[in-house]
Amino acid sequence: MEILLLYLARFLLSELYGVNPQVILLIAFLLLIFNFVKSPVDFLKITNRHKKYFIAISLLLIISLYNVDIYSILNIFILLTLPFIKYKSSNYSKYIVFFVIISTIIYCFIILTNFSVYINRSHNYLLLGRGILVCQAFLLFANYQKLKYLKLPISVLFLIGLAIMHGRLNAIVSLLLIILFLLKNFKYSWIFLSLSGLISTILINFISNLNIGTVKRLLEDQDSITDRIGLVQSASSELQNIETLFFGGGLNFSQNIAFKTLGYPYIHNLPLELLLDYGLFSLPILFIWGLMLVRSTKIIFLRNEILLSVLLFVETFQFFKSFEFDQSISLFLIITLLINEKNEL
Repeated sequence: MEILLLYLARFLLSELYGVNPQVILLIAFLLLIFNFVKSPVDFLKITNRHKKYFIAISLLLIISLYNVDIYSILNIFILLTLPFIKYKSSNYSKYIVFFVIISTIIYCFIILTNFSVYINRSHNYLLLGRGILVCQAFLLFANYQKLKYLKLPISVLFLIGLAIMHGRLNAIVSLLLIILFLLKNFKYSWIFLSLSGLISTILINFISNLNIGTVKRLLEDQDSITDRIGLVQSASSELQNIETLFFGGGLNFSQNIAFKTLGYPYIHNLPLELLLDYGLFSLPILFIWGLMLVRSTKIIFLRNEILLSVLLFVETFQFFKSFEFDQSISLFLIITLLINEKNEL
């Protein structure tokens, strides 16, 4: 599971430390090799009844990675390998967890003490927000006993950091993660929920007085919401063309529509992007995605082990509003992990 955390948090770490994401992918690759050398017989475990799902998803992702470079090769390798790993956590695992969490804590403290980090856009707030949410999900829903009493305080710190940053939905999802954690782990969770509401109110008032971050965008930045609606309307209009609906407009067609319409680099909605680019041929992927979301909802409310399901929802929120298909490998990696019911990550 720690390798998955490293993989999902690679953009956060690359933004914080100024290293190329390929370096972090290479580290994940070396860890996979280490596990294989340590126990080659138990390394891979593929369930026969799910092979077709894995092949379908993997082929589509390989097709999307048309720039064949080391970054693409490492991504494909991890995608095809990580869902089938069977291993027991090694000694190095805890160091990965602590390194990622401590890195995120340090950044959140920095942004709290130096608002110029936000104002000057020193880092890509979308990638940082995505990484912080992944880190928070791991912190709250993975079985890290040594951090048992620190989970809520650290999560509140992450929430404050995300609220000061530019992404609105990230802060909202962060708050929802805290609420879900309270509901799943405390008998009298209404007390903690009331406390969370009080803390959130104080936080909103504080940030609104600073006139920065999520609250400012929710109160003042209506243009981006209007633009997103315009992108959806443009995409819907294009899909009224029967040829586009059935066969799609080809690779990057959706990006061209977004740029011509409002000057945006992409549609900001993954299902619409897939339909515009690939037409009805994308429906199997969208069907699998939807099926996993339904299944994940049941898991969240009926089981205790819910980390993968929570991660799928976190990634889904991101790709419905801020990311494009070329960056969606992590989303479909989580889907393959969920499909493989016998994974032991």
